[in-house]
Parts: sequence; structure tokens; C-alpha cells
Amino acid sequence: MGRRYIASLNNAEAQTHHSQPPRLLFHQRLHQAEHYYTKGLTAMLP
Repeated sequence: MGRRYIASLNNAEAQTHHSQPPRLLFHQRLHQAEHYYTKGLTAMLP
């Protein structure tokens, strides 16, 4: 479990990222944005 293992993990993650259709990636980004937005709003509430 050294750097080579981590590098292969990152490589696999990058490959799956590239294989995803843009629409799915967009939905993930949108969901992330919504999550942070609602988190920010609840943080501002007293």
C-alpha cells in the first residue's frame, strides 16, 4: 500500500471520470452546488 497503489487509484478514478457522459457530470456538479448552497443557507440562519 505505497504510492504506487494510490497512483493507480487516482488513475482509475480519472479514467472513470472521463468515461462519464457530460450530462451526468453536470448533474453531479449541480447536486454539489445545491448541497453547498443549502448548507450555506442553514449556516446563516440563527
